[in-house]
Amino acid sequence: MKREPMVFAVAGMLFGFVLGYMVANLGGGPGDARPVAPAVAGSADRSRPPASPPALDPNELKALESLATREKGNAQVRVELGNLLMDHSRFEEAARFYREALALKPDQLDVRVDLGACLVNAGKAGDGLLEFEKALQKDPTWPYADRSLNKINDSHRAYFTRYIVSEIGDKTELLDKVIPGYPPFGKRMLMDNGWYRMLRNERVTLVSDPIVEIGPDRIITKNGAEHEADVLVVATGFDVLRFLTAFEARGRSGRSLREVWNDDDARAYLGLSIPDFPNFFCLYGPNLQPGHGGSFMFLAEMQVRYIMDVLKKMLTQGLGAVECRQDVHDAYNERIDRAHENMVWTHPGMETYYRNARGRVVVNSPYRNATFYEMTRAANLGDFIVELRQS
Repeated sequence: MKREPMVFAVAGMLFGFVLGYMVANLGGGPGDARPVAPAVAGSADRSRPPASPPALDPNELKALESLATREKGNAQVRVELGNLLMDHSRFEEAARFYREALALKPDQLDVRVDLGACLVNAGKAGDGLLEFEKALQKDPTWPYADRSLNKINDSHRAYFTRYIVSEIGDKTELLDKVIPGYPPFGKRMLMDNGWYRMLRNERVTLVSDPIVEIGPDRIITKNGAEHEADVLVVATGFDVLRFLTAFEARGRSGRSLREVWNDDDARAYLGLSIPDFPNFFCLYGPNLQPGHGGSFMFLAEMQVRYIMDVLKKMLTQGLGAVECRQDVHDAYNERIDRAHENMVWTHPGMETYYRNARGRVVVNSPYRNATFYEMTRAANLGDFIVELRQS
């Protein structure tokens, strides 16, 4: 009988926490999956209410409000009130009920997403985005720093863990392998497309031991086990720490950018300008990835706008060269590092490709996109050494 090929897939790291189709924790069962939407969108499809939604039924609203008044500890009815009001664009009122629900039951990640979306839609974008950012900040008084950063982060951990447990089902022996030990958001969040359910397939075996040898027809792991394989799928990631590897750039001093950055310790002012490299700008440079939510395309547009503003000012002022001042560059990067010390990506209990060999976060930005927008709205030539254009 013909044997089906055996495939051994090698991942760069153990599958982490998932962000995506998760079980609603208010009366929901494994089949009641509710999508968690991007940061400013809200959950499900309520981020953009229909152009002409049905009129709000005052009797339904009154009934829910009466129930909430009678049952002070009922979180679910407050979520339902928030949902009803959000569907009819009454965002500030909805936010009040979402806050009440979270005060009663903090581990409702989908409700926290909806609260943020309400605040954004109500014109309070800063408050809305802070709802997502709070989970990324270390609380020095938090007693469970080995597993989470703060109370909100820990509630997210409980939420994600419940989802994983529900997906694994009776394969409880896998839980120690698939539930991460590090805090939520510490590594890149992944959308679950059925990965956990796939592990329940009797034809699938999850191996978490490191590979020590690859033979012609098998993989040998550290515990000495041999795993026959016909196909080896290597999904070990990519190198994001060594920027600008496609070409060699040298500054005024003759030093290469690779030397200046000490291989994997890239730094730049606003992620785009480096001292000793006049008229040199890079996009998607160090400390720019929005690991806490938002679109990188927005950041790239802000960088391009900033660079265009520099060029415009150079032309109007007759300048031939601009070079980032060392003190401006260094102060900016010191602020970056100080901010990261209080955030999830410097948590000692995990490894992440966001950090270099020295433990410094090189990839991610500690700033919200709105903050970076303000930082790059206009170029200040006082941050540069400027030279007049040669005739």
